[in-house]
Amino acid sequence: MVDLQNTLPPMRLLTISFNTLIRPWEVPIFRSAVAKKVGLEHDLYHNHNNQNGMDTAEYHHRYPLIQYKQHQGRPMLLCLEAGVDALQHLFEQPDLSIDMAGTSRPLRVGRLDMRHHDFDNGGEERAYHLRDWLALNEENYANYTQCKGKVAEIRLLEKILQNQLVALCYAFGQTPPEALEVCIQDLREPRWIDYKDVKIRCFSIEFSARINLPNYLGLGKGASTGWGVLRRLRMEMPENI
Repeated sequence: MVDLQNTLPPMRLLTISFNTLIRPWEVPIFRSAVAKKVGLEHDLYHNHNNQNGMDTAEYHHRYPLIQYKQHQGRPMLLCLEAGVDALQHLFEQPDLSIDMAGTSRPLRVGRLDMRHHDFDNGGEERAYHLRDWLALNEENYANYTQCKGKVAEIRLLEKILQNQLVALCYAFGQTPPEALEVCIQDLREPRWIDYKDVKIRCFSIEFSARINLPNYLGLGKGASTGWGVLRRLRMEMPENI
């Protein structure tokens, strides 16, 4: 049983979508264009080592506080905590057009939603869909290939997701409960995708856990560029007997 009694205070969360169209594969291009617009000195926008700019392979090892998504065909930013404050660097620009691979795109705000989100849900179990989750690093992939059967694969993925949720708690300065149980109810057949010129497995799952997670939150590799996007599901109520 997971006990989240007052361990996770509300977190500032802002989502903003823009009235222009992009394709899913253009999300990294959108990210690069926005980061260059605000200036590479503001590293929350790109998470690279500022000393070498965005062309370096050196990253800050931290949970991304500005995440780039494509939602219903439109670009969207998810800003968390300090990422909310950093948004001012975008809106203080003389104009909100960006250069996406040589094409100018206007950034007109379509929708903006600011809220305080509380991870603590009083121990209530909630269900989620996690789309295009890049769960496996080198070590996890080696363990995954040793799994014998679907049950073993699910157990490994549950453990990986549990660890990611614990890391999420720490990322916002909180001590997670000792045991955060994750239960995968549905696992689609994984597919291979090209991620940074490497082929890796991509998962889409439905799971439940006793923690309150916001829509559009990113988990796993590529969380800042539209991979591993969460969406809350309605849990079916048991029939009266």
